[in-house]
Amino acid sequence: MADNERGIEDSASKVPGALIIAGIIVIAVAIFVAQNTEDVNFEFLWFNFEWPLWLVLVLVFVLGAFVGQGLMWLRRRRRRSE
Repeated sequence: MADNERGIEDSASKVPGALIIAGIIVIAVAIFVAQNTEDVNFEFLWFNFEWPLWLVLVLVFVLGAFVGQGLMWLRRRRRRSE
């Protein structure tokens, strides 16, 4: 009896869900960048700079992801030590 007859699928024929989600995110980011190309002026303390809005928002998103991952790492580390 062949594997496919027993209900076992080839691993190459299945697309992982994470790959589909990653593709959707890439498409959404591309649309976001295309719609937010205007330059904006930012002032923070003594810094004054002009960057494209999409770049600032992506940088804030990435920074937030790193902070979130760091906090999750600290939380897991604290739980293991208890």
